[in-house]
Amino acid sequence: MFKEELRKEIEDTLKTVSKLYKYIDCAGGKQLLFNSNLLIKNPAKFEDPYDCYPGLISLKNMPESFIQNIINKTSDNLDRVQKRKKIRELKRSPSGLIEYLTNHYLPEQRNSKGITCFTKDYTNSKMWSEYADSDKGFCIAFNLKKLYHSLKDKSSYDEVVLLNVKYNKELIPNDYFTDELKAVIDWLRVKLDKWSDEQEIRISFGPIEFKGTDHEFVSFDKDVIEEIYLGSKMDKSEEKEITQIVADHYKHAVIYKMESNFKTE
Repeated sequence: MFKEELRKEIEDTLKTVSKLYKYIDCAGGKQLLFNSNLLIKNPAKFEDPYDCYPGLISLKNMPESFIQNIINKTSDNLDRVQKRKKIRELKRSPSGLIEYLTNHYLPEQRNSKGITCFTKDYTNSKMWSEYADSDKGFCIAFNLKKLYHSLKDKSSYDEVVLLNVKYNKELIPNDYFTDELKAVIDWLRVKLDKWSDEQEIRISFGPIEFKGTDHEFVSFDKDVIEEIYLGSKMDKSEEKEITQIVADHYKHAVIYKMESNFKTE
């Protein structure tokens, strides 16, 4: 069963990956440090249009039981005879229901998830440029095991799932009706291999309601942050302010200054 495979994968990741890193600009980073919370985004708002792409889920092999369940949930105005007639019609030609599920049901499912992203590499110059304001921001090192358990304990979400991103040459859909969990999990973590240098690990939350925004925040315990890597081009005033925040709230954390993508004390 995929559920057991996923559980084993999460356990192995917690054993083998000691730290996760988040690149961030100064404004967002200071908010994260001051409030001890992480921003979780609606995946529908990701910049890459093929990230959490609905086309990764195939709805073609739809069983009658699923059609019947959908009709029962969405057709309260129909009596039993009318519902049976509707089920027979959709079974003969399910294209209308597939279109509805693709355009409404799957987007609603995606909108009920929140994701925060990390990497296993703090020396990636491309990521310093793209996510840390061209080396003017910084990178935060989290103790993965502490972070994961802290988020599970402190968040109000029923689902908190650690996901290793999978990088593929092409995006191949999973059959939703063969294994719903696998289809949804791969939907949230499969990306094209052109992004593989990011070595991304995600944490997914759900179900979530984004209340008119594209993000929410989730709190963590302060001891999950172990190191801060200041960007090589960070402004001196920003460096001073961030150093003070760390001294006030994360006394255990070690601060490094990046120079040419190597850490120095």
